[in-house]
Amino acid sequence: MWELRDDFITDAFRSVQATVYVGCASADDIDFNDIAARYQPIVFAFVLGLSFILLMIVFRSIVIPFTAIIMNLLSVGSAYGLLVLVFREGYGAEFFGFTQDVIQTWMPLMLFAIPLSCRWITRCSSC
Repeated sequence: MWELRDDFITDAFRSVQATVYVGCASADDIDFNDIAARYQPIVFAFVLGLSFILLMIVFRSIVIPFTAIIMNLLSVGSAYGLLVLVFREGYGAEFFGFTQDVIQTWMPLMLFAIPLSCRWITRCSSC
């Protein structure tokens, strides 16, 4: 795909004043992977930082938010480990009825954001 974009298309349309786009499933996947790789650390830092600040304001302590951040990272890390173990390595896939397949690019971000937001909702509803 990179060779197509960088070499063939630029050579073919060099003399024309036109913007040329490559569109197909492969190009979409490559573009999405690039965008996700660029913004995923920013999303992680924002969510963890916001939860740290909110917990620090609510509990007026630095130990509780720090412990909550560490526990969130450990739980998400174990979920990522199980995801790789089942879907990439194939352990237990037959037991659960899964096929060994690729892990979609959006899956790690959703595994991080959804459980954390559910914990926020349950914390706020119990306040």
